[in-house]
This record gives sequence, structure tokens and C-alpha cells, in this order.
Amino acid sequence: MPEPVLLFTLAGQCFALPVAEVSECLPLPRLWRRAGTSPHVAGFFSLGGDVVPVLALGSLLGLPTPEDADGVYRHLILAGNIALLVDRVTGLAEWPDDSSALGDGRDVLASQEAAHGATDDMSEGSMPPGGTAADASSGHPGGDEWRLLPEGPVRLLRASRLLAAEERERLAVLRRDAERRRSEWEDDVPAAGGAGTDAG
Repeated sequence: MPEPVLLFTLAGQCFALPVAEVSECLPLPRLWRRAGTSPHVAGFFSLGGDVVPVLALGSLLGLPTPEDADGVYRHLILAGNIALLVDRVTGLAEWPDDSSALGDGRDVLASQEAAHGATDDMSEGSMPPGGTAADASSGHPGGDEWRLLPEGPVRLLRASRLLAAEERERLAVLRRDAERRRSEWEDDVPAAGGAGTDAG
């Protein structure tokens, strides 16, 4: 059966996440971030009293940074205990279960490379736009499944495949550190009745 998916854009490309993995979509709130943090981590914000790490999904997938990277019109997609920073959420769709619709995206890559003047041929083990060497060898990050939807070629990502186990552990450490630092500030500064997504 077709799978409901949430569509969003990154660096001019269209992606999807299963609706079952998405808990909420938010406008980009104010984030805080420690110096020296991985470029894959856009920062943290507070939601309902919990500190939520925000992954810079474009950076994680090896995509170019948009010109309005700090723009207020970008969106966050909450998926489990993390949030994904994307350019814009564009709507919902049904993901066809027929893999012949595009398969692994090789035709998509060939057409996009041609459009950008690339001359290298698509070879076995190569990856679609936004892929990395890890994609070709282990399916990380996110997945490598494509379909041709009315919006054009769309790549389906799986939140559970975006980070390797070691990366998840590092992110958990960063989150605990962010929670500790925010708690220290809250202990020192009297509560002023602010919003949960305001950075401190």
C-alpha cells in the first residue's frame, strides 16, 4: 500500500519522510549552539521543557548551504527526539510501493548531472544527489529510495538511518551538555515567563 509521506525541500531538491516518523512541524525557532559543535548540528532549542537537538540535514547529506541559511522562513521537522532543519515543508503525498517508479535514483542523477554539465557516467555504487560515500557502501545516511511524484523526483529518507550509532551517542552527549548548561542558567536567572523555544 502507498505510504503517507511529508514532503520538504533542501538545496532545491525534494525529499520525503514517512508521516509515521514525524511528530510535528515548526517554524524555525531561535537556536543556541556551542562553538566547536559539529556542522551537522544546527543547534538546540527548548520545547515543552525538553532540550531538542537540531540536525542541519543539508550538511548531513552533503548538500550546499542555502543563501538564506539563517532565514526565518525555514522549518523544523520533529522526528523522535531530534529535529531536522529543512528549507521548507511543502505538503503531504502518497509514496508508491512500486519500486519501478524510480528505484535507486540512477536515472535521476544522470539527468541532474546532465543539467549541471557533469560528464562522469553513473557507475555501480555511485550515489544520488546529496549522497555520500557512506550512502553507497552502507545505505547511510537516510536511505536511497526514489520515486517520481507529481512534484518531480523525490528521495525518501528514514529518520532512523540518518545517524550511525556512534553519531547518535555523540549527539546524546551534546544534548546532555546542553541540558546541563541551560539548567545552570535557569538556576541563576529568575523565571520571566518566556516562551519555551526562546534561546537562553
